[in-house]
Amino acid sequence: MSQILLYSDFRPGVSGLMDDELLRRMAGTSCRVGYIPSESDLKRRYFEKICERYEDIGITNVTYFDLGEEFHKENIPDLMSCDAIHLSGGDPEKFLALVRQRGFKDHLKIFLKKGGVLTGISAGAMILTPSLGLLGIDSKNSPSAKPRSALKMVDFEFYPHFKEDDATKRALTTYARVRQTRVYACDDDGGIVVNQGEVATVGRVTCFEPSRG
Repeated sequence: MSQILLYSDFRPGVSGLMDDELLRRMAGTSCRVGYIPSESDLKRRYFEKICERYEDIGITNVTYFDLGEEFHKENIPDLMSCDAIHLSGGDPEKFLALVRQRGFKDHLKIFLKKGGVLTGISAGAMILTPSLGLLGIDSKNSPSAKPRSALKMVDFEFYPHFKEDDATKRALTTYARVRQTRVYACDDDGGIVVNQGEVATVGRVTCFEPSRG
């Protein structure tokens, strides 16, 4: 069963609705999560915060897996045995480059095929979409530029941390029309659940549809 959860944010008091969706799909709080950072966290500064965050929702078994400086191919089977894989926030371009450098898309596809739950947080969610064309759109507003392709594990674009200001809404409307793609823009409490190809929105989410005429 293919299950993908795209979070806008992962903070206590903010992402509770998405946390509920995650727990509903896990084998209870005794499950194990494999955490993949967007770049190496050698001092585990961010990893420790993630562990605390998971403890908030009752999950205490979180494993660190690095695609960067501490990458060890022999640790892949251990990661693949987790109940869920967490793709962190950060820089989407750097994260995507690491995933491609390690040829990791195929591992993620196998993980989903065997029933694992794949969660992406902000940048980790964006890299699962068809492209990174939404990066900086609120400031650059240039949908004519050819966007960098991403992993294409979902068939829509994801815009996190959406605040519904008029300029960004105009930019996203234009992007969806020019690219002929659906865009889900999520406030920090929102997210997307993809279950066997079926898409459901959670929390505050605005959908920008491609125009057809």
